[in-house]
Amino acid sequence: MELFGSIKMMRWTRESRDFLKKHAGELKTREKAVGIFVSAGSASRPGDQQKAITEYIEQVLSDLSIEADICDAFRGVLDLSPASRAGFFDKRMLKLIAKEMAKDTDITIEEGSKNDLRDWEQIRMFAKQFAELVKG
Repeated sequence: MELFGSIKMMRWTRESRDFLKKHAGELKTREKAVGIFVSAGSASRPGDQQKAITEYIEQVLSDLSIEADICDAFRGVLDLSPASRAGFFDKRMLKLIAKEMAKDTDITIEEGSKNDLRDWEQIRMFAKQFAELVKG
C-alpha cells in the first residue's frame, strides 16, 4: 500500500492525517508493503530532506505505531500564481518561504507563477524501489 501526504504550511493536510488514522489498523498488519512519502517545500533546501522525513513521516508513523518499508520526502509545487487557492495570509507566508528557499538553493522561484519544484528522478527511483517491494 502506498501512502502519500501533502504538507501545507508545515503541517500534514487533514485529508492525509485522516487517511492514516482510518487505515492505521490495516497498515499495522504488515500484510502488504507500506511506502509513504510527503511532498513538502522544506525538502527543497540542501540537507533538509532527511529532516522532512523525520519531522513529517517518522513522527506521524510513530504516533500511530505504523512501520513503513520505504519513505521519502519530495519537493512540491509552490503556487504563487493569482489562481492559487491559498488565502491572503498563506500567500504572504509562501512568498517569504520562497525568498528564503531561493537564497538557500539553486532553485529559481518565479513570483506570480506556479513553481513545480519536484525532482522527477527522485520520484521515479522511489516508485521503482516501492514496486520491487510489492513484487517481493
